[in-house]
Amino acid sequence: MGAAFCFFSGSAAAGGIAFINSLGNLGAFVGPFVIGYLRSQPGGFSTGLYALAIMGLAATVMLIFLLRLLRQT
Repeated sequence: MGAAFCFFSGSAAAGGIAFINSLGNLGAFVGPFVIGYLRSQPGGFSTGLYALAIMGLAATVMLIFLLRLLRQT
């Protein structure tokens, strides 16, 4: 949530924190359903864990691109 304070101030920072919080809540709600669905597929828990690993890798790649973009500006 510190990123919201770095880029925004005042009420915009509050909106940024609310947006970050809502994304976290959405992930906490949807995540168990996705893992449950993937567990019912062939491969059991390993399919769900592979999906989590892929999402973590995608988040890392997006962060790297964002940091490069911020350094250029």
